[in-house]
Order: sequence, then structure tokens, then C-alpha cells
Amino acid sequence: MLATPGIVYGCAAGDTIRVGDDGIFAVVRRGGNVAVHIYSKPPLQARDIEDLEGRFDPLRGLVEVPAHRRFAVVTVPVSAGFPAIEAAIAWWISARPDTAEWFFGNVYDDDGAPLEWWDNSGPSSDA
Repeated sequence: MLATPGIVYGCAAGDTIRVGDDGIFAVVRRGGNVAVHIYSKPPLQARDIEDLEGRFDPLRGLVEVPAHRRFAVVTVPVSAGFPAIEAAIAWWISARPDTAEWFFGNVYDDDGAPLEWWDNSGPSSDA
């Protein structure tokens, strides 16, 4: 994966995936990045994006926003640590409690159980 997808969950930039004939994918090797998905109504403003970048730059996070600005995807190395990632997003979301929501895109499975790929040293496989 060259970038973290905004509307596909379960993977992030740096992952290697295998796509079946039916279009369903499986992560073959984790690239070590956490995906943070943010949705906003109304669309994100320039200041919102700048604030988000300011919070994630120290964590080496990459903020990507499509032209319509209805969502953002932040790709953060897992080495930044979940407490730091959660603190950064909590600070940002606290100024927008009624207009934005967020969730991890590749941390939990469909049933809400942690995938725990980050517990292994280095990139890992889900396949």
C-alpha cells in the first residue's frame, strides 16, 4: 500500500496485501503504521487541517485530506505509541466535539477485538 485508504479499513500505508479474484483483500505483511480515520460534518476547514498536522507532525504522522474535505486519514508509525496517538487526536477532537469523529482503521477486527499486529517486533502478517 502506497497510502492509507480513506474508505477501506483494515490496512495502512506500508502494508503488503493480497487481493483475491472476488476483490477481498488480506494483509500479507504489516508495514508498521496505524491508520486514523476522521470524519467531519461540515467539511474540514484549512485551520482544522493545519491543527491536525501540527499535532501529528511530532509523531511523524502524515495527514491526507481529499479535495471535498469530508474526511482525513492520518498514517502514524506504531512506534509513536498508542498513548501519544490517542492524545494527539483527543486534543484535536476536543475542539470539534459535535462536528467530527474518529476511529482507528487497522487496530480492531470487524467484531471489535484488537488485531494486536503491533505486539510483534517489526512488520507482521495477518495471512
